Amino acid sequence: MSQWRPARNNRWRGLAALIALPVLMPCVVVFGSVFSPETQAWQHLLDYVLAEVLVNTLWLVAGVAIITGVVGTSLAWLTAISEFPGRRFFSWALMLPIAVPGYVMAFVLLGL
Repeated sequence: MSQWRPARNNRWRGLAALIALPVLMPCVVVFGSVFSPETQAWQHLLDYVLAEVLVNTLWLVAGVAIITGVVGTSLAWLTAISEFPGRRFFSWALMLPIAVPGYVMAFVLLGL
């Protein structure tokens, strides 16, 4: 049985906590505002906005899932079974959407 040893990389934990704090702060503020006595804004959102936004989100999720499923599966199948010029490039390039965050791609597309 191995013995418990204290972590040697405490500075990495501190750095991770320092980075995580600003990332998590908006979530904490929104979660905390749910329980605040000022509920008019939340009531307005529930009454007028939430249903439409929820339906739009579900349509978007369904559309993206179907399109990416068909396109991704087709391209993966093509690059796996076919031999064509540029196959190695496409095998690499088709992984880029996974590696590049969505907001970066959105900025690039808006700049075109």
